[in-house]
Amino acid sequence: MVTTWEDVRKRRETKTGNYEDPTPEMLNDPLWNAIYNEIHDWDINVPSEYGGYCSSTGNHATAIYNAIKR
Repeated sequence: MVTTWEDVRKRRETKTGNYEDPTPEMLNDPLWNAIYNEIHDWDINVPSEYGGYCSSTGNHATAIYNAIKR
């Protein structure tokens, strides 16, 4: 199965919002930045969201950040 970024975008829109874009406040939050700095060079696979591995993004950091905050 080939997954395009358009497929990823569509799937993100239909999910619970775990992979939303970071807010401006998050970009200034030391916790969010610590998460992003740790994972920024990882390849990540989230089968419930998309197929295959991709480079980590701010959306992945946001998902982790939101999970910690919950």
